[in-house]
Amino acid sequence: MAFVENLDFLNSNSVRSFPIKEGLSCTSTDGFVIPTDFMVDMTVSASSDVSVGFYISRLYNYPDVVIIELTDTSDVVLGTFTVLSGAFSQYKLYTLAPSTDYTGANGKLTAGSLSSLQALPSGIYIFDRTATELESRCVVPSRTAINRLVFTDEKSNSLSFTGSVNILARNNLRFRKNGSTIILDAGDGLGLNKDCGATLAPITTINNVGPDANGNFSLLGLDCAQFSSVSDPPGLSLDDSCCKPCMGCEEIGQLTERAMQVEADLLKLRDYFTNLQQLITQFQQTTNYTCEC
Repeated sequence: MAFVENLDFLNSNSVRSFPIKEGLSCTSTDGFVIPTDFMVDMTVSASSDVSVGFYISRLYNYPDVVIIELTDTSDVVLGTFTVLSGAFSQYKLYTLAPSTDYTGANGKLTAGSLSSLQALPSGIYIFDRTATELESRCVVPSRTAINRLVFTDEKSNSLSFTGSVNILARNNLRFRKNGSTIILDAGDGLGLNKDCGATLAPITTINNVGPDANGNFSLLGLDCAQFSSVSDPPGLSLDDSCCKPCMGCEEIGQLTERAMQVEADLLKLRDYFTNLQQLITQFQQTTNYTCEC
C-alpha cells in the first residue's frame, strides 16, 4: 500500500490562492499578482446578509508595511489589515481595523510569508471583485439583526453606526412603543425645556413712529444722505454722498478778488523796495567819492 502524506492546512494554503476564491487570478488592474504564500487564512464577520461578499480592493506593498483593504460587493470599504515587516513572524495573526461604515465588524488574517511579496515592486495596487473575491467560508454571517444605522442631515452629512447604538431624546422629545414600532414624539411641557433667561425689551417706536403691519421700519436717505448695509457688524451705514461746501460762489468770488489785490500790492511793494535799494546804492557811491586835485 502506498504511503500517503497530507500537508497541514496552512501549508496547503501557501501553494494555492486561498483565502481568495479558487480559479480567480489574484491580479490587480495593472498586472500585480498577490503571491499565494502571503495570506494563508482569513475570516471576517460583518453582516447578517448571507449574500454579502467581500474582496481585496487595494493592497499597499511597502518595505516596512503591507496593508490589505477589504470592500463589500456594494463597494463599501469594510476595513484593513496591517502587517508590519519589522514585527512579522510566520503564521502570525492580524486583526481587522474596521471602517466607519462597518464599525462593529470583526476579522482576522493569518500571514504565511513576506518574502515573495517584498520581492515584488513597491506601490499601491487596485483589484476588481472578479480577481480577489474571498471564499464563502471566509465570510461568516452574523446574527440576523439591524446591520447598520445611518443618520443623514439636510446637508447630506451622514454618520454610520453598527453594534450597540443609543438614541437619546433631548429637549421636548420622547419615545414611546407601539407594538414593534418606536414613535418619537415632540411637544411642549415635557419637562426638558431650557430656561433662556430674561430678554431685553424690544424697540417698538422711534420718535413715536411705529412699524408697518409687517413690522418693517423704513429709513429714507434724502439729498446727500445715503444708507448702505454693512455685514461686520451687521447694520446700516449713513454716508454724505455730495459733501456741500459751507460757502457759496459769491463769497468764494470775493475772497478770490481780495487775494488778487493782495498779490498786486505785494508786487508794488517789491518794485518800491528795488527802487529804494538803487537810490541807497547811488547815495553811498556819491558820498564815498574822492576828488583828487
